[in-house]
Amino acid sequence: MSSAAPSSTPLPVRTPGARSRGRHRRPELPQLPVDAPALLLAVPGEASAAAQQTADELVSLIRAEQPGIDVHAAYLASATGPVDAGSAGTDTVEAEAADNEAVAGDATGGAVADGTALDGTAFDGTALDGDVLGSDVLGGAALLGGAVDGGVDGVAVGTVAEELPVFGFFGESVPREPATLAGLLGEAHAAGRPAPIVVPLVPGTDAVLERVLEDISATLGEIRVTEPLGPHPLLAEALHVRLSEAGLARADRARLFAVNTAADGIVLVVTGGIDSLQRAEVTGVLLAARLAVPVVAAALDQPGSVAAAVAHLRATGCAQPALAPCLIGPEADADLLKAVAHETDCPASEVLGAYPTIARLALGHYLGALGIDQDPTQT
Repeated sequence: MSSAAPSSTPLPVRTPGARSRGRHRRPELPQLPVDAPALLLAVPGEASAAAQQTADELVSLIRAEQPGIDVHAAYLASATGPVDAGSAGTDTVEAEAADNEAVAGDATGGAVADGTALDGTAFDGTALDGDVLGSDVLGGAALLGGAVDGGVDGVAVGTVAEELPVFGFFGESVPREPATLAGLLGEAHAAGRPAPIVVPLVPGTDAVLERVLEDISATLGEIRVTEPLGPHPLLAEALHVRLSEAGLARADRARLFAVNTAADGIVLVVTGGIDSLQRAEVTGVLLAARLAVPVVAAALDQPGSVAAAVAHLRATGCAQPALAPCLIGPEADADLLKAVAHETDCPASEVLGAYPTIARLALGHYLGALGIDQDPTQT
């Protein structure tokens, strides 16, 4: 027979523990140091319209993930110049830095931002050639970074600039043309700012990007460069989603694991040589675990590589192989990718582009370079 506890014995008190984070709870954002360096997304290739769209979307996603971060897209070349690794020497770096600093000044070509006169014409609404300077458009050109009578480029604006939410470079409020990697690194070096952290916007390696960085480093000294984005489980997730969007794989809404796969074999298409192929093979294993189908990697920039990979899958019993570009976009030739898909008679998903996990990967590389601990579920 059990005896009752003495009345003097206090009942146990439940102590509420720390509220655990659920699977859908957004983790706390890491705090950046006050003097944190800028993040430069190194975009392979020139600043074409397609590359700018992808890079701008990724920059916006990174800013949304980490408010207050100083992040910019940096291209290997402007839209008017070819990609030349040897052109990133002393002359190029110093010239581009000088151009950037000139545009960032208070005035350009005699145009003063505080509303004083330019050739006798004020910025406070006085008409010039029938156009009002206080409006957004002046003679068909935007006021911010536009031209007055074709003679002034990059006009600095006072009150108008305050009304328009724009992002400049390294905290400036005046937007400029897409900047090159050499120009932004040279500008930071000349101004004595902390050396920016360069995150290559490629899943694997890029030979041209590496040569450009080596040439810039020979001029400016050591450059802080992270590893490429892959291999990583988040890349496999992005590839899976792109395949599902193309109707080549189905994914459940909870965990993005395959329910039914239209393609019974996947060729991961990459660029960048042997190192990129090896990195893609690791990502391919992660993707194969999601889709439960064989996945092989092939090089788009190596003639016959993709066709050989497709033939290998068909020889092993795959009736409906498909191509999955493990590419962000700017590093690849879109026409070549279409031609290879036509040659192999295989459907293909879209490039990864500005998928949100790409932005998270780039941000994670940046935070890792700063030595900031990250939530393991987000990297």
